[in-house]
Amino acid sequence: MASKGKTKKLRKNFLLPLAVYVFLLSSLLFFCTSVFLKSYNNSLSTTTQNVENQIADVQQENEEASQEISALSSQNRVSAVSQAALSYQAQNIVTVNEGQ
Repeated sequence: MASKGKTKKLRKNFLLPLAVYVFLLSSLLFFCTSVFLKSYNNSLSTTTQNVENQIADVQQENEEASQEISALSSQNRVSAVSQAALSYQAQNIVTVNEGQ
């Protein structure tokens, strides 16, 4: 009977340190992953802000380009350009009589 009591006592002593080591290891891994995830979250936040700034810049450029397009394609400007082109062509016309 004495031998049965010894084995039970050895098992209890063996499992307790193992449980402590597993707990410590899991706590250490939890701490490391939480630090990593926080730093990764910060880098993603910074990247998101940079991309949003770039999107805002491109949208502003698009608005400026659309305003320029509307100004260049206005009916008054098109008429003025066509009248100027016609006057240049009229100055280059030379009439030649048949007798000359």
